[in-house]
Order: sequence, then C-alpha cells, then structure tokens
Amino acid sequence: MDFTNWAAWLAGAVAVVGITQWMKGLAPKASSWVWAAIMPLLAIGVAWAAGGARPWFDALGIVAIAQLGYELIVQGVKRKLGGAP
Repeated sequence: MDFTNWAAWLAGAVAVVGITQWMKGLAPKASSWVWAAIMPLLAIGVAWAAGGARPWFDALGIVAIAQLGYELIVQGVKRKLGGAP
C-alpha cells in the first residue's frame, strides 16, 4: 500500500472541511445527515480534481482525515469558544 499521498489527502481534507463549513453558512438549518452525505461526495470531487492516479482510494483517505479533522479542529474550536457541543 502506498501512503505517499498523505500531503494530498491532508490538503483535500482541509478543502472538504472548508467547503462544508462554507455550505453550512448557506444552509444553516440543514440536518446533520445532509452534511454527512455531502462529505464523501466532496471528497470524491476533490480527489478527482486533484488528478490522482487512484481517485477513489484518495477519496477514502480524504474522507477519513476530513472526518477526524472536523471532529478535532472545528468542533474543538467551537467548544473552546462556547459554541455548539
């Protein structure tokens, strides 16, 4: 298994989380399942746009890192600032 795509996965995950947060600003009342469904689609789009040799494999890496990044960074910052749990 080739893990040389870590930098691309990390960059893709940052893009996916950023785009998701931006979209949440446009539709603040959307259910959480909407965002859960959109994340993998965004990851596939980002992986495809990046032109990797294996976009589906890259999309899986991007989703994994984006989910962890969202939970650790976005939710952590919200908790520290007194926002949503």
